[in-house]
Amino acid sequence: MQIIKNIQTEDDLLLKKIQVKTLIEIFNKNEFKDTSGFLEQIFNSIIKKKESKIKGTPFVRTLRPRNNNIPILENYITYYSNQGYAKSTLDNQTAAIKMFLSFLCRLHPEISPLMSTTDMNRLTKTMVIAYETYLEEQLYSGHIKKCTVNIYLDAIKKFLKMLSNISSLNISYTVPDRLKAQGKRNNDYIEVEEIKSFVDTLVLSKNTMKFRNLSIVLLVMETGCRPIEVKHIKISDFKSTERQIQLYSKKSGHRTLKISKDLCDLIMRHLEIRLTYNTDNDFLFVNIFGEQFKDPSSIFNVYSTHKIGGKHITANGLRHTYATNALDNGNDFDEVSASMGHKHRCSTEWYIHRSVKKLLNKSLPHNPIIRFSKEGK
Repeated sequence: MQIIKNIQTEDDLLLKKIQVKTLIEIFNKNEFKDTSGFLEQIFNSIIKKKESKIKGTPFVRTLRPRNNNIPILENYITYYSNQGYAKSTLDNQTAAIKMFLSFLCRLHPEISPLMSTTDMNRLTKTMVIAYETYLEEQLYSGHIKKCTVNIYLDAIKKFLKMLSNISSLNISYTVPDRLKAQGKRNNDYIEVEEIKSFVDTLVLSKNTMKFRNLSIVLLVMETGCRPIEVKHIKISDFKSTERQIQLYSKKSGHRTLKISKDLCDLIMRHLEIRLTYNTDNDFLFVNIFGEQFKDPSSIFNVYSTHKIGGKHITANGLRHTYATNALDNGNDFDEVSASMGHKHRCSTEWYIHRSVKKLLNKSLPHNPIIRFSKEGK
């Protein structure tokens, strides 16, 4: 095995991609006069292994590129951030676009790399349709779901729209009706004890931003607002005397909601601490550097009790809980819809279904028919 010791650094990288057992088999089955023949056998084994892996693995895992610093994707994030898209949404979309670009580079090596706006001029409508066809094949083979295909293609649609606005490329694309689908809606309902445990964790924390974090969590609990609306709140939107707060998002527009005295007091305490930060903006919620706090959902990820065996509480989970409880308590349907920022009644009607389902789950165990049938057994 002295030959292996003579391999240089670049070749050492190849050795890490193949099992020691395979190396020994190659070495024992052949006689090598120098390292070149040995390395050629190793290289052939690696190629065979990669080819078999690619054939048997769904595209979601094989086509994800490793380079995270792609200029055109940075342009995409900037372009849609300015239009109010959330960071989590853009992260998912850029991941889908990475897979699209990786697919094209594999299908057409001659157009690689696809990194900059200039490189995108090599794209054609035929290439986009080829990717659509590939996703459809993956759908029918059972590797991905229809709603996932819709998400990926919608990201490509937005990507092409951006390119048409910032470059000379002009490819129009629409997701075919046969591939449009929505994922299963997941509206979590969080019980009172779980919320209490979560809030207690925040209260007991020694974080310097504790009053900011508590203000955000209670704001979502009381108003059912979206996380993206929280990050856009300005100091002028908070009216302590009237105990009101104005919310805004591109999806819902402006709306003004009443808040409790306790929440007002928390926000006032947060504003006192905010004065100690070096900030030149008027956003209500900022980070320790005085910059806009762009990711309110991170509070829930850090302090959620799922890490100690409890339920993973999210901002959207509190929003869904607010809507369900508001309808359970007999509040006017249109008022609940307006406070949630819903443009369409059907969005609020979902919570009626959720409320009825919750009620049935609590009442069915006490159904006398079920009780007598169990006693009869």
